[in-house]
Amino acid sequence: MLKSKALLNFLRMHEPADRVLLLGNGINRLRGGNYSWRTLLKELISFSGIDEITLGSNKPLPLLFEEILHQMPGESFDFNLKNLKTKVKTEIDSQLKTNEYHGKIMRSSYNEILTTNYDYLLEKSINSKFVKHKKSGKTSQYLYSDKRVNLVNGKYIWHIHGELDNGYNSSGNVRYPAQSIMLGYDHYTSYLNKIYQFLVNDEKGNNEKTITNELQSDKTFDKRWYYYFFTHHIDIIGLDLSVSEIHLWWLLNYRSKMQKRKGVIKNTINYFLPSYELLLKKDDIDLLQSFGVTIKEIHTDFRKGKFYEGFYDKFIERYI
Repeated sequence: MLKSKALLNFLRMHEPADRVLLLGNGINRLRGGNYSWRTLLKELISFSGIDEITLGSNKPLPLLFEEILHQMPGESFDFNLKNLKTKVKTEIDSQLKTNEYHGKIMRSSYNEILTTNYDYLLEKSINSKFVKHKKSGKTSQYLYSDKRVNLVNGKYIWHIHGELDNGYNSSGNVRYPAQSIMLGYDHYTSYLNKIYQFLVNDEKGNNEKTITNELQSDKTFDKRWYYYFFTHHIDIIGLDLSVSEIHLWWLLNYRSKMQKRKGVIKNTINYFLPSYELLLKKDDIDLLQSFGVTIKEIHTDFRKGKFYEGFYDKFIERYI
C-alpha cells in the first residue's frame, strides 16, 4: 500500500519541474582516465594485506568490499572500516583529475546534478579551490547522503553515494570525514531502508508534514535528492546501473508502481547510452523499460577508437 499521501498529493497538483542530470563514473574515464571501481577494489585488497581475496567475475562489488572488511586484520572492525574508506579518499584524490567534460556539464542548463561519484571533480572544474564547507552538530548525514548538497556557481551537486568529506567536524572510528562513502552491502541496504522508511513506511504519519514542507519549499537545501525521481525530468548518463544499485532500482520500481496504481507520475526518466552498448546492455534495457524509463540511443562514430568521448560530445551537443 502506498502511504506517502504528501508525495501523491503534490504530484497530482504539480507539473514536473526542470531537468535533472544523474551522472555516473563514465565522465571520469574520458580523456585518458581509466580508474574504475574494480581498480579501486584491487587497491583495497592490496591495502588490506589479504592475498587470498580475488575480484572474481561474479562477485557483486559491495559484497566484495564486505569480504575485504571482514577478513582484514586490525585493531577493530570500525577501525578497519575507517581505514578502508580513508584509503578510498586518498586513492581518488591522487588518481582522478578533472577533464573538459566536467566543465561542460557544469556550464550546461542543468542546475541540479545527482552523481554517484565521491569526488569533487565537478565542483573543481568551476572552482579549483573548492573545499567542503564544515558544519557542526549531530546528524545522520555523517553516514547517509539524502540531504547533503554542494552549491557551486548556482549548480547544486548531490553526491548520492557519499563524498570524500561529509562536511562535519568530528574524529574517531565512528565519526570521520570519509564515512559517507558508500561501498559495502550493509551501507547500501541501510541506505535503502532509510529511503523506504521515509517515503513509504510512515506508520504514524510522522513524515507527512516533513515531506509536504520540503516539497513545497523553494530551497534546494530543504529537500532530499530522491524526490527528483518523482518531481523532475531526469536524464541519466555514464551510469551502469548494476544490480548493486538497489536503492536506485527500488526508486524506479516504486515510481512505476505509483503510476500504475495512482496514475500520478508526470515526469520522464531518460537513460542515455551509446549505440554499441544496445546488445551488451539488453537485459538492463528490458528492466528499465518495464519501469517506464525511456532509452535514448546515441550513435557514435569511430573517432580513432574514442567511441565513448564521441557519445558524450553528441549528448552535450544535442541535449544540453
